[in-house]
Amino acid sequence: MDEAARQSLQVLIGLSRTGDLYLLPDYENSLRPGGVLRFPGRDMNSRFTAAEYYTKATAKDLYEQYGHSPAFAGWFLTHETDCLDVGMRYFQPMGQYLKGLSPGKKVGISPHAEGRVCFSNTPSGSISYFGIVDANKAWIDTYAYQDSLGAASLTMADTYYSAYAAAYYGKIFNIFSTTPYTGHLAVVNYFTDAARYQRIGELNSTGRLLSLKQMHAQTGTWFWMNTVGWEMNGICPKGTPTPAPGNPNARYGCAYAGPWSRLQVQLDTWNQYTPHLMLNEGFALKY
Repeated sequence: MDEAARQSLQVLIGLSRTGDLYLLPDYENSLRPGGVLRFPGRDMNSRFTAAEYYTKATAKDLYEQYGHSPAFAGWFLTHETDCLDVGMRYFQPMGQYLKGLSPGKKVGISPHAEGRVCFSNTPSGSISYFGIVDANKAWIDTYAYQDSLGAASLTMADTYYSAYAAAYYGKIFNIFSTTPYTGHLAVVNYFTDAARYQRIGELNSTGRLLSLKQMHAQTGTWFWMNTVGWEMNGICPKGTPTPAPGNPNARYGCAYAGPWSRLQVQLDTWNQYTPHLMLNEGFALKY
């Protein structure tokens, strides 16, 4: 933080997932008929209680150490979900706490660019994506959308079709729609560089990023793009304990830097919509 202050940088301090990596995906699946949970024996309410307790304790300790720094700009909540209504079960109380702990500081989250409303039976259900952002802007004011060119290639690797097909556009990307899209998204296989370029083109051409830009301008919230600068080929020499779903040989890990030529295209493309670009390099995963 001292070095950041010397360099006139602003820092959002990331808060951990408190040992429960699948908190929000499991909550999402608990709302689906027949949904399969990663940790089926653990009650969701108790998991949220524990996550909120440890997040608050961590933030309080960090704020006491670094809150006085001129480089401290706020917080980053690291739990992930594509379903914003699902995420607000955790983001809303945490954002309220963090805004009370550090008034005037930012609180950010990083949904994927496919962020949407998935259900009508969550606390945030029955309103649009725009409505959720607007209703929670007092405590969640920063959105850094992942372009998902890294780990997305590890899920359902035997399937390839575009999540941006016309049939899905109105259901997923209409940020003013109050009808939830309850199905799972199509997951694109990004093993090839050509497919990754296709992903960039789809995000750029469907109008999704323009809609997000306009929405965040209207709600007075901060629009970022979380640019993934790493990728995986799905095969880890040393392996990890859990193979990825749909491909018994693909494992999460062994990330490596993507080519600069493609990263430059990502940055140039996202910069058309926002000057606020985050680089998610992830190279620490390399074995």
